[in-house]
Amino acid sequence: MTPAAAAPRGADWTVAVEAILEASAVGPERVAEAILAAASVVTASGSAALVRWHSDGPKVLFSSGSAVDLPVERPPEGPGVLGRRPAATVPFGSSTDLVVARGRGDAALELDELRALRILAVLGAQATDRSHEAFTALYGVATKLLGSRDLEEVLLAIANATSQVLRADIAGLFLVDAAGESLEMRSVVGHHTVETARLRVRRGQGLAGKVFSTGRVHRVDDWTTDTSITKEFLSIASKEGTQSGLCAPMRIGGRTIGVVCAWRRRRSTA
Repeated sequence: MTPAAAAPRGADWTVAVEAILEASAVGPERVAEAILAAASVVTASGSAALVRWHSDGPKVLFSSGSAVDLPVERPPEGPGVLGRRPAATVPFGSSTDLVVARGRGDAALELDELRALRILAVLGAQATDRSHEAFTALYGVATKLLGSRDLEEVLLAIANATSQVLRADIAGLFLVDAAGESLEMRSVVGHHTVETARLRVRRGQGLAGKVFSTGRVHRVDDWTTDTSITKEFLSIASKEGTQSGLCAPMRIGGRTIGVVCAWRRRRSTA
C-alpha cells in the first residue's frame, strides 16, 4: 500500500483558489473544471467528479481522470471505497457531491485531505451561485493577502479578508469539530486575549453558537442590551472590548460546516 499523500502545499492552494475565482467570472462549467483539477491535486487522486444523485441513480455532471464506479444510492459523506478504490465524498449541493478516488492499493484519504475537499466544495458551490458576489469578492481579497498558503494559511487569509471587507476589529473562522456538535476557533485576527483564540462554542451559545444552531446570519448591535443571544462569553467580550458582531454560516449540502464572525469594539447602528 502506498503512503498517504502529503498535506496540500501552499502553492497548490494558491493556484486552486485563484483558478476558482477566475472561473467564477466565466461560468459554472469552468468552475467545475477548476474544482475537479484542485481536488485531484490536493488529494493526489486520479479521478474526480461532480455527481448528482437521482431516485434512479447517479448522473456524472463533470469528471476528470479515469471513471469512478458509482453505487446506485448516494454514499455517506466522508472516506469510503468505490470499486475497490479508496475514495471520498463531500456534499457540493443538496443533491450533488464532489467525489474523488485513488488507485487500487493506494492509501485511504486522511482527515486533512477531507477538510481540503470540503473547503473546495464550499468555494465551488458559492462561486457557481451568482447571488454570492460578495463571497467571491471576499476570496478575491484573500488571494492577494498571502503569496503562499497551506490549509491553515487559507483559513487565516479568510479571517484577514473578513476583517478588511467588513472593517471589523476582530475576525475569526470557526469549524465544526469531529462530533459535529461544537465549533472550535481555527483562525482569528485582531484579538487581544488567548481565550478568544481558544474559543469552543456549543450549539446555541452566544452569537456564533446561535448561527451554528439556526444556520442563518445573525447580528448583534450591542452585547449588553441584546436579548437574542446567551451571555456565556460576555466576560471574553468585555476583555476584548467588543460591543457588536456579525456571524454567518458556512453551509454546504444543507449542513453548516463552520461559522465566520466579525466583531467591532463599538456599537453598530447600521
